[in-house]
Amino acid sequence: MNRFHPVVFLVAALLVVGLSGSAAWAQMAAGGSGKNPVLSDPNAIVVHEVVTTQSVESFWTAERLAAAKPLPLPQPSRTSRQAPEAFARPTGPAGSFPSVGPTLRPTALAVEQVLTGQEAEYPDLATETLELSPQAADGYTYPPPFTRYPVNSNWQMHRYFPFTAIGKLFFQIPGEPGLWTCSGAAGNQRVVWTAGHCVYTPGRGWHTNMIFIPAYKNHGDIREPFGRFTVTMMTTLAGWQNNQQAFDIAIVRVDDKDGKRLFEYTGHLGFQYNQPTERHFHAFGYPGNIVEGRFIFVCAGSLAMLDPLDGPDPIGIGCDMKHGSSGGPWIVNYRPYAFGNNNQINSVVSYGYDSQPRQFFGPYFGDGAKNLFDWGLAQN
Repeated sequence: MNRFHPVVFLVAALLVVGLSGSAAWAQMAAGGSGKNPVLSDPNAIVVHEVVTTQSVESFWTAERLAAAKPLPLPQPSRTSRQAPEAFARPTGPAGSFPSVGPTLRPTALAVEQVLTGQEAEYPDLATETLELSPQAADGYTYPPPFTRYPVNSNWQMHRYFPFTAIGKLFFQIPGEPGLWTCSGAAGNQRVVWTAGHCVYTPGRGWHTNMIFIPAYKNHGDIREPFGRFTVTMMTTLAGWQNNQQAFDIAIVRVDDKDGKRLFEYTGHLGFQYNQPTERHFHAFGYPGNIVEGRFIFVCAGSLAMLDPLDGPDPIGIGCDMKHGSSGGPWIVNYRPYAFGNNNQINSVVSYGYDSQPRQFFGPYFGDGAKNLFDWGLAQN
């Protein structure tokens, strides 16, 4: 049997600072990087306010953007996995919030950037399909079926929702040489969903000099259709800060641009939590193993298995996207060019195993994800 039974864990019980009367979260000291000893509840939110003495936008020159490397997908230790029979699916009320489309017309900058420049040919842009037997009641045997294809390599696709809302994060890691990238997606008016390991590295601290470029693409010249947005606050779950892979979720807050909020340019995804795992996902990201992460790609696949880690079991689907796709949104009710009760985020790209290169995993969106969402909503 390929599907395991997830774990029961307690709803956040420690209210460090109140947020809308429900979410548990704490304010970290500016620049803090260690564990917060009071946050023993893995669903509690840890908040980090970014303090910088330099212009983050100007730091990211064209040369630095081009030099940034896709962050590798984590690979949890198999020895940390618990017995499947010890797990049961997280309890709590299910919820759903709609997606919202952009309110601004495509900018002159966006139009200019797609009408100029040489279009390059990339053989890896071909659709990859792995179709096997119909889904069994308990998921799929490895390798599970999926379809993977490019999204915004087309000259104008970046102008349409939900592709406007998906983008690339650029950052540095304390004590780690080099420049790094992850994927992310606008999740409310001023915030971006991503993976916990894209904002915080246990033992090193919060990442620095972070920007978000929605609808990023690179046809030989880097294009930023809606400009770049500086990250001013980061949040992740206490479980991830304590190095628990099952809680690898984060949200970052970005500055406004020219007096407009992020979602006015890009729209934002809807949100679902505490939902069944037996469903079909469209997982998006900028994979470095496919045309060097130049464009958004998507893997379409259904639940293949649940992975019994130290928390609510992460969801596995078929996909061959690797480093750089971290933090990319898993969308349910996927409907291109539409918004409302569709295009809702229900996980993010989190990790994989070298022994299973055609499958990756995303965290279950339960009470912890709802706490992050509530914090993001308060940033409106």
